[in-house]
Amino acid sequence: MSPASRSIFLVTADDALAAEFEAAAGEGGWKVERASVPPEVPPKEGIFVLDDRLPGRNAYETCRELRARSRARFFVAHRAGDRAAASLARFCGAEGAIAVPVEARVLGELLRKPEAPMTGEELRRRAEGGGRREAAFAEAVLRDVSSEAAPVGGWLEVLVDPETKLFHAPFLLYKLDEEFKRAERFRMPLACLVVGFEGEASADTLLELAGVFLLESRDTDVLGRFDLNTFVFLLPNTGEEGTRTMATRILDALKAKSLRDLVGDPLVPCVGFALAPSSAYARRDELLRAALAAYGRAREGGTAIEAAT
Repeated sequence: MSPASRSIFLVTADDALAAEFEAAAGEGGWKVERASVPPEVPPKEGIFVLDDRLPGRNAYETCRELRARSRARFFVAHRAGDRAAASLARFCGAEGAIAVPVEARVLGELLRKPEAPMTGEELRRRAEGGGRREAAFAEAVLRDVSSEAAPVGGWLEVLVDPETKLFHAPFLLYKLDEEFKRAERFRMPLACLVVGFEGEASADTLLELAGVFLLESRDTDVLGRFDLNTFVFLLPNTGEEGTRTMATRILDALKAKSLRDLVGDPLVPCVGFALAPSSAYARRDELLRAALAAYGRAREGGTAIEAAT
């Protein structure tokens, strides 16, 4: 391991926080270099930690900006009790969040976990592959949710569909971009699964649908409402067999509910899915379109589950 990879670049104006980091990091043989303001040019490697209470700066937005120009591993330091910190940190491209006061053992475990840096080619593709939409969405969310006036949990309201309380379409697309790139980088399977039905459903029925989806999903899955009557699941580390198993479980659970649409007809769901990485999909949009097309064939053909061709 190079000397640079054993260094922590800490950005904070808080002397007490800096002292805590130096003491905790020193136990693991890490060296801390400190700055009170973010650098114009971030370090190329090592660990980069941003205090979430930088004077006059939005630490999460700053993290997102610097992350795009460095191969370092990024973390956000936050005060204990901030339940939104970890999710916000991941949302802006960091590996995670480090709670303050800092525990040497916890800090050591975080820093020892390997994380493959994004390559220049991946960064270029992010910029050219529809990244402007994701960047605009991220900027809006980070402005809304990281202000001190925002209520605890208020950040979730920015990301969810109000009727189902599942993630909404813009955030699903943001996560699809992230998961698609991770699948390509590590050559790990990713399933994009679409569940839908014909017609419209009442608010109560939509909540029942959401409840089934949440019960049948795993902690690592990402799911949300894509439009009026379709939902999208992102299933990391899931191949065809696992995806079909998940789809069957969802359909069986919904069948047991005997749900009906707004006009009283039985609600008949069906599923379409596509898998990455695949030479057929160079971009995340192509994976999603393939899953939606498979869902369309299932609905038109009266079949329960269709895979992308």
